[in-house]
Amino acid sequence: MKKNLIIYIVTISLSILYIVLLGNTFSKDLELFVNNDDVVKAKVIEILNTDLNEYKLGDDIHKQKTIYFKAKILSGDDKGKIVEATQQINDLYAGEQEEITNGKKILLMEMYGTNEVDYIMTEYVRTDYLIILGFIFILFLIVFGRKKGVNTIVSLVFTCLSIFAVFIPAVLSGHNIYLWSIITCLFIIIMTLLLINNISKKTLCAMIGCIGGVVMTALLTIIMTRIMHLTGLIDEQSYYLQLADTSQDFDLKAMMFGGIIIGAVGAIMDVAVSISASLLEVFEKAKDKDKNVKSLMKSGMTIGHDMMGTMANTLVMAYIGGSLSTTLLLIIYSGSLIELLNREMIIVELLQIMVGSFGLLLTIPLTSLICSFIYCKIKKLMVSY
Repeated sequence: MKKNLIIYIVTISLSILYIVLLGNTFSKDLELFVNNDDVVKAKVIEILNTDLNEYKLGDDIHKQKTIYFKAKILSGDDKGKIVEATQQINDLYAGEQEEITNGKKILLMEMYGTNEVDYIMTEYVRTDYLIILGFIFILFLIVFGRKKGVNTIVSLVFTCLSIFAVFIPAVLSGHNIYLWSIITCLFIIIMTLLLINNISKKTLCAMIGCIGGVVMTALLTIIMTRIMHLTGLIDEQSYYLQLADTSQDFDLKAMMFGGIIIGAVGAIMDVAVSISASLLEVFEKAKDKDKNVKSLMKSGMTIGHDMMGTMANTLVMAYIGGSLSTTLLLIIYSGSLIELLNREMIIVELLQIMVGSFGLLLTIPLTSLICSFIYCKIKKLMVSY
């Protein structure tokens, strides 16, 4: 118990050190959110007026609604100040905002060079509801998971910080994306397993299996990127990234690589932990004659067979769901099926699915083999001793 507590404290301390030191180093020369003061949170307190204008565009007639209102600023240097603002609603644009009402929390951007109003509405405040949902999620984790639920929350926080406070600043500051993608995955694997399962044979086996699966996924991604002549220019975001006003030239191939392996590491870790835990349970409950490498390896592969389909489906659904609108758009406007299937955007989506699934398949026998040797050999050593 004391040893586990020491490992837990050391893991948290080193994780904090990793995030703080590297985050500060990579973010030192970056200028992020420089116009943050121009956008403030506010609450609508009074609707003043509504103007409705019609205009003709080609053969179609469109309507533009301008809503004038008063709002109380809730953040920034002008907190508590009452200002006048407008909301613009145009039916030319799909997915326009809903019309505001009294009491709604919104984001306002300050307007310069106009005598009519001080601010214009940009978005509804949505983070407040997300925070509430986050607290409910944390509560459920603690209620159902108890100690492991708390550790899951801690590991999730460190995972998010490692990506947003270390990996992204490393990319923006021009460091090697391939290297830092691998380092980020290794940090997430080691930190998560140590915090949730402490140090044990089960953790060690899962850790080695995860790392092996990630390495194989990374190698396969690099090989397929080269032989398929991928450029990394897969969507308009990639194009705009090349035009971004920064001092760095982004390696789009490397970013595609990072997205694939970071996206797959969660599923790989899930498979490795499940097999490692299951085989330990099988080993401890088995009779002495069945406690051998061959028997345990066979059990691991049997367990892995049942996991393959669901975990591969998890990756497929995650990637397809994340790009559903883009996929539908490409299907509608593609001239032929062969053209669609050879578009780089579609190819990369399929590559993510196949490489991630391949990583899962390799993780199953690798973790089973490692568990078989470690569980059996350590048991024999203990008996001999």
